[in-house]
Amino acid sequence: MKKKVSKSLSAEHPIIAKKIDKTLKLSIREGSFSSATAGFGYHYLSPYALALNATTSQIGILSAVISLLPSFVQLKASRFIEKFSRKKVVVWSVLLQALMFIPIILTGVLFYYNVPYTIWILIGLIGLLYAFGAMGHPAWFSWMGSLVPEDQRGRYFSRRYRVTGFFGLITMIIGALILDQFRTMGIVLIGFGILFSLAMIARLVSSKLLSEQYEPHLKIGKRDYFSFFQFLKKAPATPFGRFSLFTAAM
Repeated sequence: MKKKVSKSLSAEHPIIAKKIDKTLKLSIREGSFSSATAGFGYHYLSPYALALNATTSQIGILSAVISLLPSFVQLKASRFIEKFSRKKVVVWSVLLQALMFIPIILTGVLFYYNVPYTIWILIGLIGLLYAFGAMGHPAWFSWMGSLVPEDQRGRYFSRRYRVTGFFGLITMIIGALILDQFRTMGIVLIGFGILFSLAMIARLVSSKLLSEQYEPHLKIGKRDYFSFFQFLKKAPATPFGRFSLFTAAM
């Protein structure tokens, strides 16, 4: 008997096309919950630090940590997709991010009991929150690049960002109203705790939606590797390289 030779399915195959279409719709839903995490959580981290009596210098250090640490993490995080699936990296990144809101909420308890160095503990925890998020960024962008055809990326991502931007704005306004209500009651730290709890729940939903999405197999060849100095050498000659240099300068 002749053995049947199984052919790899391409993106044009109806089964794969259906999986991709479902994944792209799920990605928009996931992005909405991700924006809710930002609206309820990230936007209120600095105000939370101020509520814990952070000084101007400490707020400056917090801003520096939020800006710099994820960039350094991403330099190494791109290597994760060589050992693990992109889906696994992204799901774990988002899950760890969600769980980081628990100790962040508990810093309010430490502040209430006058535990020393509470603000520094908070800065460290926020740094980990952003670091875990950055851990999955290279894998997510690579994953989406495999799903969205090049000629449709502008249309798809503009639609995705319209939806996610709307949810981010709405949740940020709702968060402000919740926080203001608890501030007038004199229990603003409880208000922050509620906001961060909502942010954590939204991030957990994001993790669940990501786990349901389809991931095409990724093959990495030797020609896909290049050093940082090779990138710098070619950067002025490519649109992406010039954009990267501009972003770095900013």
